[in-house]
Amino acid sequence: MNKLLPNTILFLATILVCLVFLEIGVRISGVAAIYGYPNGLYENDDLLDYKIVPGISGELVKPEFKTKFKINSYGMNDYEYSEKTASDYRVLALGDSFVWGAYGTELDETFLKQLEVRLNENSNGKNFQVMKAGVPGYGTDQELLYLKSKGIKFKPDMVILYFYPNDFDDNMVSGEREVNSDGQLVVKRKSKQKPLKLFRNFLFNNLDSYRLTERTAVNIIGPKLGSLVGGDTIYNRDAISNIYEVNYTKDTYLKLDRTFTLIKEMHQFTEENNIPFAIVFIPAKFQVYADLQKDIINEGLADNKTFDDFSKPNKIFLKWAEEENIVIIDLLPGLLAHDEKDDLYWTLNPHWNKKGNDKGAELIYQELIEHQALSGLIRPESKVWNPKTILNAQSR
Repeated sequence: MNKLLPNTILFLATILVCLVFLEIGVRISGVAAIYGYPNGLYENDDLLDYKIVPGISGELVKPEFKTKFKINSYGMNDYEYSEKTASDYRVLALGDSFVWGAYGTELDETFLKQLEVRLNENSNGKNFQVMKAGVPGYGTDQELLYLKSKGIKFKPDMVILYFYPNDFDDNMVSGEREVNSDGQLVVKRKSKQKPLKLFRNFLFNNLDSYRLTERTAVNIIGPKLGSLVGGDTIYNRDAISNIYEVNYTKDTYLKLDRTFTLIKEMHQFTEENNIPFAIVFIPAKFQVYADLQKDIINEGLADNKTFDDFSKPNKIFLKWAEEENIVIIDLLPGLLAHDEKDDLYWTLNPHWNKKGNDKGAELIYQELIEHQALSGLIRPESKVWNPKTILNAQSR
């Protein structure tokens, strides 16, 4: 009994010393950097709430990848553009983080730059320029404001809105984000967090060894652990919106109405300026993979929510667009048809990996041709296959 206390103190001291040396070793090695965007990437904007700082370069760090990027003088994650010439055909791509694109893919590997290459390989005398005007976190409301205030100045020959399902929810709020003194994007309203989560966030933000341990555990045990240990710093999981539920509430219909009103205004603006307009619907990861849907269905039952058709918002969107005579490309059927052994999305991140970017570029290119959106601009012999009939049949 007399030796119990000294032995306990010695044991705890030994553990503490080991943890200190582990922390020192991990910091020196640099294998567990803080995940996220580099400081100084964003600045506040009176019209758009926030924007990307022109000319900045940095590295996006996530558990599965590190990606270097350089922002051009227009605030785009893209090449520099000179004054438009008569041979240039500019496609202005509006969207959020999918369009911004630095998620484990270099600039040339992003689906929009691959689309640009495909267009130029089959060009009928035009120099296609796909301008990546995407900003992480933007909703359709901000994209509309951007088009009217800045995008139109690039003299686009075509505007394509890349719509991601969380835009339905983003369009219901405005001014919810701001840029702090470090140039990081933060949410204005502070939600009350549980003590355990606050403790985890403290460890995560201050101890490299904890970040390494958490990342390793999530990779071994699986993504579900990420949702238990903390927020979206390490594990980016899309919130399950009520637009996927079987029974729609008044709030759900308001989301649809708000989104369609914004897009209709965008379409009207492009028509007034004689600019062709199209929409590309990018599906969420859980819309593509059935195993993820099973978890969502079970979780929904516990919260008195029912899900049975995760393509429901796509079908509603397609029907509305057809009624409005707007060209829409739904990528869900094409992604569902891929070999399920090939993951198209990152495991811990909701964005496409390199294979997903490849597939996305292929589908968008072929669908633009099938919709004759590039009539006369692409050589006829480039029309090598006809997926439109099959894809439309699958999407209904």
